[in-house]
Amino acid sequence: MRQLINFFKNPFDSADISLAELSAFTTDTIGNLQADNPGGVHDARIAALTAAYSVVETCHSADFASLGTRKARKTAKRLFRDGLPAATDRIEGALKAAFGPQAAEVQQAFPEGRSAFSRVTDDHLHVPLGAMNDIVAASAASLTPAIVTLSAGLVSSWETIHTQSEEATAAKSHTEVEKRAAREALQLQLYITLAHLMLTYPAQPAKLEQYMKQHLLEDHPAAPGEDEDDEGGEPEPPAEE
Repeated sequence: MRQLINFFKNPFDSADISLAELSAFTTDTIGNLQADNPGGVHDARIAALTAAYSVVETCHSADFASLGTRKARKTAKRLFRDGLPAATDRIEGALKAAFGPQAAEVQQAFPEGRSAFSRVTDDHLHVPLGAMNDIVAASAASLTPAIVTLSAGLVSSWETIHTQSEEATAAKSHTEVEKRAAREALQLQLYITLAHLMLTYPAQPAKLEQYMKQHLLEDHPAAPGEDEDDEGGEPEPPAEE
């Protein structure tokens, strides 16, 4: 005998079911319910499945759109950091020209050398940038306006780029949560629809195949007669008369 508890497990929660398979199965099931809906008996299930599937589609469309934004933000960060060595080299050269190679201003602007800008993580890049810009701003009278503007621009540009990148990453995390919740809601509605079919057509397994095509969920469909819920082991002996 099958364990009754198995009927309370949602088969649509299986990790082996891809989103493409789940989508194909859902749209096919909705179509089958619409095609054979005597007296509107399936109306509530059609509406619930359609609504749940619509949310899944919306979430994945939004994620696709945000992907372009995330890529753009990542590119902006890369381009900024790629151009940073040349920019800091100009600023260091200007400080050395104004105060001398070993001047305090040079040491204060680059206490760990310019290599610090390459070693530091994105979250901490503002620290060496800020230290450098503080010295440049304090020494503005001895430097050309172009150098002062360049230094200040590095600070403000990185603040904008980093903030936008963090916002894009946060949006991705939010979208992932929404996508997962939407899929789980759809899986639940499919399970409820399965229960609805069992209640509507008790002991009529042929009706299941009419409305729900299990092979759409399987990369390798089970062989005819194979039942994954069977517990295995030796078959029960026939009852004695």
